[in-house]
Amino acid sequence: MHQRQHYARRLCAAVAAAITMASFASLSATSAAERSPKRTTAAPVPISSLKDLEALLRAGASTKDLAGVVVPVTQVDHDVAAYRGCLIAYNANDGLAGRPSNTTCTWGDAAAAKTVVLYGDSAAASWVPAFNALGLANGFKVVLVARQSCRTASIETLDYWTDASGAACRAFRTQAVPMINALKPAAVVIVDHASSIQRADNHTVIPEATYAAAEVATYQALSAPRRELIQFSDLPDFAVSPTACLKQHPHAVKTCNSPLSVATQHAFGYSAALAAQGGAHFVNVERMLCTSSTCPIVVNHTITTYDGGGSTTNYKFGGNFLTAHFSAELAPVLGEVLAPFGI
Repeated sequence: MHQRQHYARRLCAAVAAAITMASFASLSATSAAERSPKRTTAAPVPISSLKDLEALLRAGASTKDLAGVVVPVTQVDHDVAAYRGCLIAYNANDGLAGRPSNTTCTWGDAAAAKTVVLYGDSAAASWVPAFNALGLANGFKVVLVARQSCRTASIETLDYWTDASGAACRAFRTQAVPMINALKPAAVVIVDHASSIQRADNHTVIPEATYAAAEVATYQALSAPRRELIQFSDLPDFAVSPTACLKQHPHAVKTCNSPLSVATQHAFGYSAALAAQGGAHFVNVERMLCTSSTCPIVVNHTITTYDGGGSTTNYKFGGNFLTAHFSAELAPVLGEVLAPFGI
């Protein structure tokens, strides 16, 4: 009993620290007036379990008013600076060029012997606040190895930003996998936004079986004795830009929610069956963000995701990512979900 209480206190302290970090990151570029928004509702409650979160998700599905959210909608954005340069930009040089050292790209308990790697794209980076708090509480370090818009599957896809071959991503994967293996991590958590799986040569969609085989090849390349490989499902995609919709409907927040059936229509669907082919585990993160029918955009007075999509001359592409604040709030739930894997 005392051990559980001690762990709970450690996790609460870690979450509080992570939320402070997330809040600072989201407020760092705002004016003094914006840092003191008026709040007309109660503060968020601590989320200590998946059961707690399920109740909050149900309540969030009927939320009407934006007033009182922890971080105002005008301040919710993708703060690349918060990742210390460890999320490699889509237009950076090939491979890992320009990425800081692994020491800089470490969160959680930096002195711990146990290492967990977050590997993927911007979606992986958005989980950093949650893993940071969990690592501080459970005694492991978290190393981020990520590049914007790079899929983890061992196959070359179209680079939507350049409308050309994803050669830079191929170079990133070629260098990232050996580096991850050299870290000898206890676990590798794989997260990417598989919304674009078109061929680089002719823009046709890559057959799902072909893409799945390429993902399994990645699992096999990262496999090692006593190492846990964990594939996260894609984050829900909202039918509209969450922040743009909230600005337009501040007193009808429910309008901005997305039906689960719409939010989970991804170009490629990760699954337990696919993960098992490569000796990996599968975690469906939708249960942390959606009810059985709805993905609410405001939960526990917190905006859950933001639109990280973009557009080029030929394409407009989306992608929702966790806000830093909600990511940190999810740490206890993440701990519950990952406990069976020793994390």
